[in-house]
Amino acid sequence: GRWACLVTVHRSRLGCVGRQTGVLGVSEAAGAARDLVDRYWEGLLQTDPLLGTQIGDERFDDTLPDPSEKGLAAREVLHRSALEELALLDRRLDDLALRTSLDMLETIASRGLAEIEHRVDRLQAVSHFWGPAQLLGDLGSIQRADTPDRLERYLARLRATPAFYEATSEVARDGRAAGVVAAKVVG
Repeated sequence: GRWACLVTVHRSRLGCVGRQTGVLGVSEAAGAARDLVDRYWEGLLQTDPLLGTQIGDERFDDTLPDPSEKGLAAREVLHRSALEELALLDRRLDDLALRTSLDMLETIASRGLAEIEHRVDRLQAVSHFWGPAQLLGDLGSIQRADTPDRLERYLARLRATPAFYEATSEVARDGRAAGVVAAKVVG
């Protein structure tokens, strides 16, 4: 919802850049690029709150990723909208760090869309390395709970685990019904 509205507003502004050379000056074009990177990063942290925890951003420490179809759709909108907006930008910027950030955005969003297209979530739902079986151990090792506020966010996240596991189980059932299952161990 919120992301789509921001993208729509920005897309109209950036659309002019793509059609009329020189509408925005260099600093304005760089500002538009920075804004896209910032909004994409914010959306990425919202849809993957464990990433935020891993890098020390505690704002979403009370939530878990949404593995449901609704969560999958939100991730698809995030990635696709960012790539569509990126395509409208003139990426010939002087700022090397900003160009690198745009390249990283493109890579992360493209990979995210490929994972959605190939329904990698169905395999992740049953993975014993990176799947839900590791969630509690991961939370115990990456999330701080050394203050009352941090402890409350940690407990809220733990309270969210039953819904997370149920949604992940539904993804696994969907994968089985579609014939997408983990490979059998051979020995």
